[in-house]
Amino acid sequence: MPPAMPSPDLLTAQGCAKQPMPPASKPKTWTGLLACPACRAGLVESVTELTCRKCGRRYPIEDGIPQLLLEDAISPSGVPGPGPAGRLAGQGPKG
Repeated sequence: MPPAMPSPDLLTAQGCAKQPMPPASKPKTWTGLLACPACRAGLVESVTELTCRKCGRRYPIEDGIPQLLLEDAISPSGVPGPGPAGRLAGQGPKG
């Protein structure tokens, strides 16, 4: 007697049995996924903001969403906005 075939709803177009998909998981931290838009270094997460490990810019987290715009960044000196070095990494001088 031949082995029983899987039910048709478990077959793919190639006739192979589908594997069950693992449940989607939310990343536990943003720091492994995101980088500072100014210098591309890693970020450290706190409850209210992400802080760049290299340049020290702080980016607010609003309603659970990191605001990674240079205009929203707070420089290490506490000045809001991109500051004098507010260009993206790898860009030349303004002009």
